[in-house]
Amino acid sequence: MKWIKRLAVFSLSFVAVVALIGLSSKPKTARATAGPQIFMSRASAARTTGLHMGLSGSYGDDSGISSVGAFPIGGTLSNVNFSVSAAPGAGKSWTVTIQDNGSNTLLTCTISNPATSCSDVSHSATIAAGDLLVAFISTVGTPASANLYVNEQFSPSTSGQTAFLFASAINNWSTTTENHNVYPDNSNPYALESNVAAIIPEAGTFQDLYTGLASAITSGSYALTLRDFTANSTTTLTCSITSSTCNDTTQSVTATANDLMDMAVVPSTPSAAKSGGGGIEFTPTVAGDFDFVEVWGGSSFDAQSTTDYHPINATLSANATESLAQEAAGAMTVTGLSVSIVSAPGGAGKSRTFTLNDGGVATAATCTISNAATTCTWSGSVTVAQGDLLDISDAPSGTPAFTYGSTAIIANANTTPPVAVRIIRLHGHVRLHGNVRFR
Repeated sequence: MKWIKRLAVFSLSFVAVVALIGLSSKPKTARATAGPQIFMSRASAARTTGLHMGLSGSYGDDSGISSVGAFPIGGTLSNVNFSVSAAPGAGKSWTVTIQDNGSNTLLTCTISNPATSCSDVSHSATIAAGDLLVAFISTVGTPASANLYVNEQFSPSTSGQTAFLFASAINNWSTTTENHNVYPDNSNPYALESNVAAIIPEAGTFQDLYTGLASAITSGSYALTLRDFTANSTTTLTCSITSSTCNDTTQSVTATANDLMDMAVVPSTPSAAKSGGGGIEFTPTVAGDFDFVEVWGGSSFDAQSTTDYHPINATLSANATESLAQEAAGAMTVTGLSVSIVSAPGGAGKSRTFTLNDGGVATAATCTISNAATTCTWSGSVTVAQGDLLDISDAPSGTPAFTYGSTAIIANANTTPPVAVRIIRLHGHVRLHGNVRFR
């Protein structure tokens, strides 16, 4: 009778396993689930009044006008992390509050002495397309001067979508001359397009452009159009501001990996010079990816003999001091690095090596531009923990030509359930390898 009981147990177990996962001689491994997009920004200031930081980039101001980015898609904002490079001091504190269309959300946390960080993982805010988001920084007392870092998670309503935010920083758009803005940052507008053309590290589709002015114009217009600098062409993604806002939710533009893109702002006798900003949706071909893009241009050239440092998500001048370029990241995995420079190193033995640094230590994410080349790329995997301080260094060799350009990284915050099951039949027995979750 024992063999009958064993057979019964075997049969029931076999049927149960087949019903759950199917009979196979190969592993059943769960696919990664697309995680949220990480936004991060930084500012350097000692403040006694309120400071507004964009959710993306490297700029903050007292009015918030220069830092506002219009979200091009809806979704949920959560997991706010705030840190400073120095404790505020006895009886002093920093508080960050996410504001949506000028009103405080529930997303907030306070850094009180002697702490240097805080987080809010309990609350969330529902964001609609076109909403204007900033991180508002308030103080008690006069905290010690510090670098300020904020990062958040954004889960889009439509899986796979990501958002790039942009603003014209402290300078207005011209009323007579075509301006160009870096679309993924708070940056000053430039007349010279090459100063702000940003490298796109992966293929995907741009659509859903939302933009607006800090205050309305009474006549004339500003037309905003996504430009493909690599092809020297104007795309079909465009809208015209005749009062205070505009959007284009019908057109789409396909981008190739490592294309250079920017936002063109063309005035048509507007009543006054205005600052503005907005957002544009980008859907990478790899679901769950999101990109951080940085541009340095204008009169800011990387050095020929000393290492310069760049933030991964901003428009800043090259800096010889690494701490002034670092940004506090959210937990993520970096899988790609792309670099484009305007001037090639210039000959045999001349090069520039670009490296993603984490806490001042070089990671495996690195690539080198040599001789007559102007681009380089890297792919792999680098794990980044919440709060890690990231930057990208440019180490010259052989006295290469002065240059400016753009860097970008590909990242994701994907999660993979720990399910990997294999059924093997061996001499009448069924063995299970891996973890099985019963629900």
